[in-house]
Amino acid sequence: MQSELEKRSIGRVAQKIALRCVRNTSIENIHAGRAVRSKAGDYSDVTVVTPYGEIPWTDVSRISQDEMKTFNKEVVNKIFTVLIMLGRGCEMKEGPNAFYAPHNWDMPEIDPDIERLFTGSDVRE
Repeated sequence: MQSELEKRSIGRVAQKIALRCVRNTSIENIHAGRAVRSKAGDYSDVTVVTPYGEIPWTDVSRISQDEMKTFNKEVVNKIFTVLIMLGRGCEMKEGPNAFYAPHNWDMPEIDPDIERLFTGSDVRE
């Protein structure tokens, strides 16, 4: 069992990896632009108008298959590189042009679905 200090340190590493390997990717291009707003708050009052009719916002795919493929490939390559470098004993250098932990993100928590993949419960062979 990890101490609170170890959990906090591991959490900061997770944030650094998430920032550099997920957030700072092509997903930023998809995230850019004008945000959709909803008076109802649940987007039930928002529709997308297309030449083929209106689509409720909650039914709209907001990322194309090509964008998703590009994003997945980029994330996997970045995480693969981090794991290779850590496996070689390299340290995660700190700074604006290196790894840094975002200051306004929540500390991570154990994801029970991923934890089960390691513990073997619910895993079929």
